[in-house]
Amino acid sequence: MLISKIMKKTTAFVIITEIMMSVYVFMVICIPVFEVSAFENDGNIVLTEKKIESYNAGIIQDILNQISGVYAGESSVSIRGSYKVKVLLDGRVINDPTSSFGGVKWEAVSLKRISKIEIIKSGGSVVYGDDASGGVIVITTKQIDEFRGQFESHFGNYQTRHYFLNVEQKYSKAGMGLSTSHDTTDGFRTNDDEEKKQFEAYTRYQFTPETGISISGSYLTEKKGYAGLPEYPTPNARNHYRLSSGIFSADFKHIKNKLEFISAKKENTNPDKQLNTCLFVEKISNELTGNITNSTINDISLGCGIEYAKAYATHFDQQKETKNWVCGTGSYTLLTIPLTFSSGLRGVYYSEFHGYLNTESKII
Repeated sequence: MLISKIMKKTTAFVIITEIMMSVYVFMVICIPVFEVSAFENDGNIVLTEKKIESYNAGIIQDILNQISGVYAGESSVSIRGSYKVKVLLDGRVINDPTSSFGGVKWEAVSLKRISKIEIIKSGGSVVYGDDASGGVIVITTKQIDEFRGQFESHFGNYQTRHYFLNVEQKYSKAGMGLSTSHDTTDGFRTNDDEEKKQFEAYTRYQFTPETGISISGSYLTEKKGYAGLPEYPTPNARNHYRLSSGIFSADFKHIKNKLEFISAKKENTNPDKQLNTCLFVEKISNELTGNITNSTINDISLGCGIEYAKAYATHFDQQKETKNWVCGTGSYTLLTIPLTFSSGLRGVYYSEFHGYLNTESKII
């Protein structure tokens, strides 16, 4: 009986010791692996240039997928399960206007040019407008401060090839750059080939540290086949996509004006099914924003804008729409305790639909 009690106590002690050692090993070995991937700014996740380089990734999706709650696919992104995510590159929207689920054209982003990625998980539709209820990803590229040139190429199976070229030059107060890429693959099935071409030009002139103008434009074209299911192949189904976009922005101290244009056309054909469809979307918008800072309220941001859009598709007549909006946000930090209250309001009027008011509030 005594020996049995001693054995039970010894067994319990060994089990407890093993559990404690396992917890210790997890804390010492595993926890450093899950180091903080970025710092937080007002509840938003910010990836700095140094952190981006530390991932040693080839595409931006690989970096975004390291962030909890974010999933980035080949042509999509979601935050906490919502695909209503707006993605901006230097203020220019790179979401696919022909997509109904928030598709993203990641081909427009080169990791070598990125200086910061900010991920806004808790909404953002008050500041950034429609299709931002799930969050916003703001990508900022590096300043042009010297001559830089970059060329990269990758090769793989099935005639997979990737070429990228980027050249930048600084002239006194002006900087300009050009970039182009070409991707091709034959795929491993019949009619599984794909070809992408992208070209971008951008320039910025800085009059003073607080005043400047910038212009950028890009063109993207994609051609690919749809192989279909193995039991239902589609050897002649093809897709052709074209996207043109441009932005002109002017900064004057705390005031910023942004004029943006985007045009996209998607065509699907399959002569075996007598299929020939087309979808065309075109938008032009202008937005004016300003910031006010004083000792009582940390920051007040006001803005207004207008957008004109038109679209047509096979079997549908051309549709036109005008959208107007005003918005404002403000934040206040308590002096006694480290708490910041922020709130915002956005009012939108549509020419073809009912308008709405959108509010957001949070405590940081």
